[in-house]
Amino acid sequence: MRRDIRDMLLTLASALPYLVAECVLSYFVQRGDFVTEAMYFCVVLAFVFSMASLARTRGTEYNLVRLGLLITLLADYFLVVREPVKQLSGVITFCFVQMAYFAALILSDKSRTRRTVHIAVRAVLTVLVVPVAFAVLGESADALAIFSALYYVNLVCNTVFALMDFKKWWIFGVGLVAFCLCDASIGFTFLANEYLGAAEGSLIYKIAHSDLNLAWVFYVPSLTLIGLTPHIPLGERTERAE
Repeated sequence: MRRDIRDMLLTLASALPYLVAECVLSYFVQRGDFVTEAMYFCVVLAFVFSMASLARTRGTEYNLVRLGLLITLLADYFLVVREPVKQLSGVITFCFVQMAYFAALILSDKSRTRRTVHIAVRAVLTVLVVPVAFAVLGESADALAIFSALYYVNLVCNTVFALMDFKKWWIFGVGLVAFCLCDASIGFTFLANEYLGAAEGSLIYKIAHSDLNLAWVFYVPSLTLIGLTPHIPLGERTERAE
């Protein structure tokens, strides 16, 4: 037990420079002169740090998390770096990110019942989300809206089932919760500007037009925790003992 605690403390200490660097970058995202560069470097750093543990953590599930971060580099290139922004390309690419995370969760899950439920729930929601989107949005249901709905359904599924396998995936799961909050804040700002007609000076208006980039308040912690996931392979000792 003492050795386990010592190993965990050493692992956390080795991750400290990475955590500090992401915090510094988060500040520059909100207050710096090179916002776009800081945003994208947050993504790059999360991927690079996830790769730094490759020599000692080579499980397929962790390699799939790394793959998800690699694909995220492309997705955020479309959404952050490229001018003009290519929203549809970015959202479609993020769908592949969520599929990589889905594969990681399924392949690592030791519970046959939970695997079955996971696949069934995801399949049903994926089939239903398209007609629901058309029913809600009507003629406004373009390709961007459809792929955004597909992406978000898969993100929520990954979040829920990561947290259900809490002992192994809690760091990853909390990262995905932050990911959901990032996208929710984007949706809130869009609704406030386009549909709610928030009056200037109202609370909703102040939140939607605050000095903070709300999406990135949540997105940087999300990237940080997902990048940390392969570095701290939780549940490994428990699984070997069983």
